[in-house]
Amino acid sequence: MEKGRQIQREWSRFPSRNREVSEVFSDRGPEGEAFESPSLRSYQKGVKRSVREDAFRGAGLPRFGSLFAVAVGMVLIFSLFIIALGYVSSSLNKTDQDSPVSKKQDRHSLSSTSSKQSSASSSQASESSSSTKEEKSESEKKSKKLTAENSPYVDENNGVHSFSLDELLNLIHHKKLEFVTPEETVEHFGKAWNGNYSYFSPEQQGTHLTYKQPDQFGFVYIGFKKVDDTEKITSFSVAYNKAKLGGPAKTPEEYQGLMPQDGQEGMEVREAVSQLGNPDFMHFVIPNPGEVNTIALVYPTTDSKRVYLFFDENSDQYRLKRMMVK
Repeated sequence: MEKGRQIQREWSRFPSRNREVSEVFSDRGPEGEAFESPSLRSYQKGVKRSVREDAFRGAGLPRFGSLFAVAVGMVLIFSLFIIALGYVSSSLNKTDQDSPVSKKQDRHSLSSTSSKQSSASSSQASESSSSTKEEKSESEKKSKKLTAENSPYVDENNGVHSFSLDELLNLIHHKKLEFVTPEETVEHFGKAWNGNYSYFSPEQQGTHLTYKQPDQFGFVYIGFKKVDDTEKITSFSVAYNKAKLGGPAKTPEEYQGLMPQDGQEGMEVREAVSQLGNPDFMHFVIPNPGEVNTIALVYPTTDSKRVYLFFDENSDQYRLKRMMVK
C-alpha cells in the first residue's frame, strides 16, 4: 500500500506523463512508441500480407465464374443480333424486288386517277360552259322574238294603258287573276311597250312585259315564270311618276291613324287611294302564280321616309291590315 501511494504521488508531480499514458491507452487500442517495437511491426506486416493472399485466393473462383457467364451472354446476344440482321436484310431484298412493280402500279393508279379527275372537271366545265352559252343563246332568241317587228307581245309604238285600280281589282276574283299567261295579258291590255326574256336557271326563267301609262303617268311591270310547259304571272307592279302625283305628304302618325282598332275592319284599298291619292308605288304580292294575296301601297312621309300600307284579301276585298315605316 505504501509503495502504491508513492507511485501515485510520483505521477501526480509530472502531469505530462499522465498525458502520455492516456495517449498510449486510447479508445482505439494500443498506440504510441511504447507498442511499436521492430518485432511487433514485422509481425503485423506478415499478418496483413497473409490476410490479403487468403482473400485473393478465396475470391478468385467466384470472379472467374462471373466472367464466364458474362462472356456466354455476350455470345448469345451477338448470335441473335446476327440472325436478326440477316432477316432484315432478306426482307429488304424482297421489298426492293417488289418495289418497282408496286411503284409502277402506284404511278399508274395516281396518273389514272388524276387523269379521270381532270377529265371529269374539264367535262363538267365544258358542260357548264356549253349549257351557259345555250341558255344565253336561248334567252337572246326569245327576247328578240318578243321585240321583233311582228311580235305578238310587244309594240313599241303603242303599249300604253291606264291600269286603273278599279280595272285591276275587277280582274281579281277570290285572289285569282283573270290574266295569268302572257297571251291572256296581251288579250286584256293589248301589246306591251317593251319586253325581254330572262334566264337564270331552268326553274327561274320567263317573260317580262312593260307598259306605259297615259301622259307619262308611270310604268307597269308584269313578270311571268315558266311553269311546266306554260308561263304564269308572278309579279305585278305599278310605279307612278312623282311629278304627276301632287298632294302633300303626311306624317307617320297620320298614316298610323288609318290603322283599324281591335275588332274593327281595316280600310278598303279603294277608299285609301281616294283619301290619300295615288301612291308612289303599288305592288301585287303573288306568292303562287296567278293568286294575289296582298296589295301594297307605298307613300312618302314628311320626314323623307316611306310608309308601306298592306291590304290583305278578305271576302274578295283587300283591307288595310298592317303598316311599316322605313
